[in-house]
Amino acid sequence: MKNTTRLLLMMSLVLVVALAVGVSGCTDTTNNTTNNTTNNTTNNTTNNTTNNTTVVSGGLMEMNISVSNDSKALYVQLESNPSTGYDWNITNKNPDNVLNQSGFEATESSMPGAPIWETWTFNGLNAGTTIYTFDYKRANESAIQTVQIEARVNSDKTITILDVKTTNAE
Repeated sequence: MKNTTRLLLMMSLVLVVALAVGVSGCTDTTNNTTNNTTNNTTNNTTNNTTNNTTVVSGGLMEMNISVSNDSKALYVQLESNPSTGYDWNITNKNPDNVLNQSGFEATESSMPGAPIWETWTFNGLNAGTTIYTFDYKRANESAIQTVQIEARVNSDKTITILDVKTTNAE
């Protein structure tokens, strides 16, 4: 009986330690810079624009929209999980002849089924303002998340992010 009690006590201790280690590894820390110039909320998502970088969190998929240090390139980085059949699609390519898509890259995941990042690069083409729309969807289905990015290209071809809106299908 004494050995059984001791065994149960040891098993309980091992379980508590395993849970403590597991839970501590599940935390996520994000350091956001201060000086927010915009804080929009749409369908429980928060868009913080800081120093011409927008980080959108709280939606279905995370995203980062930023401008290069010299303001000559716009980067749209959207989290995706192609193993589920979903990916991002631009639904209005260069609608106002203001930005030119100059690159696309998708990261590879080391774990099957894990999310990846899809990154588009745009350069200024002509001065003006434009809105690009990205839909997260499966082929032949409606979007479950939409991102609209409004950007301005100045006469010197520098780019400014004006607004980022994200909506989730309900």
